[in-house]
Amino acid sequence: MIAYRIRNWARHFENNRTRELKKMDWIPIPTKQDGEGYRTIMALPEGLEVFGAWVLFCELASKCNPRGCLVRSNGYPHTAATMAVITGASATKLENALTVLAGPDVGWIEQYEPALQVAEATDEQKRRALGRVQNALYRKHGVCTPEGILLERPGKCQWCAAENVRQGRDFPSLVAHHLIGYGTRLSDLTVIFVCRSCHGKFENGHNDLSDVLKRFGIEWLRSGHAIQMVTEETGSESQTTAPLARARGRTEEENTVHNPREEREHECSPTTSVNMNARGSSEEVKRNLADPRANPVNIALSLTGEFDNDRARGFLAKARTVMGEVAFRQELIAFAAEIAAGEEPENRGAALTARLRRALEARS
Repeated sequence: MIAYRIRNWARHFENNRTRELKKMDWIPIPTKQDGEGYRTIMALPEGLEVFGAWVLFCELASKCNPRGCLVRSNGYPHTAATMAVITGASATKLENALTVLAGPDVGWIEQYEPALQVAEATDEQKRRALGRVQNALYRKHGVCTPEGILLERPGKCQWCAAENVRQGRDFPSLVAHHLIGYGTRLSDLTVIFVCRSCHGKFENGHNDLSDVLKRFGIEWLRSGHAIQMVTEETGSESQTTAPLARARGRTEEENTVHNPREEREHECSPTTSVNMNARGSSEEVKRNLADPRANPVNIALSLTGEFDNDRARGFLAKARTVMGEVAFRQELIAFAAEIAAGEEPENRGAALTARLRRALEARS
């Protein structure tokens, strides 16, 4: 198993302050611009793209364990495809940048064999993920798949198009294979429904997320959560309410009572706040909604400028509960995209309320 890491990370990207930090929110980047590697990159036609990708690699490596190594939280190496999901950059351009940066003419990135043991998902994580998928389908909240957000199991394998023939009494032949690991709510709800033959190929590593992205592209992943949704880098959820939620057959989100006044006090943190002006940016909304820690109700209120409107807050909280987390965030992304495209309504709050009411009526 081969992975990438930043060459001489500790020497160039750590100092006495960063070594004391458990979590790095910033990194010191050398400002030298007369080195051979830098000049080689800038001499390329795509030099600026490669250097931009280099900064993304450094930022991502600062959050990995160990620092400086491009590995996921489960121990598997990052690929261009997985890094594209996290950073929002083009997988093709990241792949090209890796080739240049790891080449002998630059050598800023090197390959190595990780000493880390790959952490396999526990049985508890798999059971919880399966329960979340079943709950999301039963309650019509939806799960993210390469064919979009589905409210029920598809009739065919999403990989080979084999029919969903039931084997025995209530025994579906389609299996929900989790594409980006286990742990967070969003990662547990990102799956591909495949027949048992294809599932075996995914389980033994013959097929993986890179193959799915090559066939279906990446937009389905971005529109769903942008999993963005969720990636493993967001960390695991708190386990405090999980046993109670599972005992009631509900997800943690559904187990939460949304109190308008409490949510008003719990505003977005500095890292997830939304600064929306009169010409709000859909990309900014997408970035904030991609963070599962961000409260989508607060993001919606910032987008409409009704942060002090308790009535609007109460309606949004109710819509979020009824529609489900994924569908609610997806509606906010679509609304922000319309505004960015120039379809500015007379009243954003009223327009968003009408949009959500239509979505709620379609589900009833």
